[in-house]
Amino acid sequence: MYLKVYSNLFFTLAFFISKEMHNNQGVLDIGCGKASPLRMITKSSSSVGLDLYRSYILKCKALSIHDDYVLGDAKKLPFKNQSMDLALSVEVIEHLKKRDGLEIIEEMQRVVRKKIIHLFNFRSEIWNELFC
Repeated sequence: MYLKVYSNLFFTLAFFISKEMHNNQGVLDIGCGKASPLRMITKSSSSVGLDLYRSYILKCKALSIHDDYVLGDAKKLPFKNQSMDLALSVEVIEHLKKRDGLEIIEEMQRVVRKKIIHLFNFRSEIWNELFC
């Protein structure tokens, strides 16, 4: 049951993201993980996958999900100001302390020209600290 719900969530998310990616150049997938939801989307723009873990980057590379890959920390994004149209963060923020999450959000704001998409578990520490 859980896998089915999770799978349906990823398909729904992929549909939503594909609509947001339309007419955007330069999509940054922060915390691309082992299998980003972008794998379910027909490529309409170039994308970069960023993750802290080399094994996750290698898995995404093997699946040819992104056009480029960066092994690095989202708190210090190695991109110029407003160099990406869209940034995506799926189930990343909820694993962080509030300060780290806010640093990532600030970095995304610095790097992105148009739109930022965050998907995270609403029961996370950062959600509780920001909104409760």
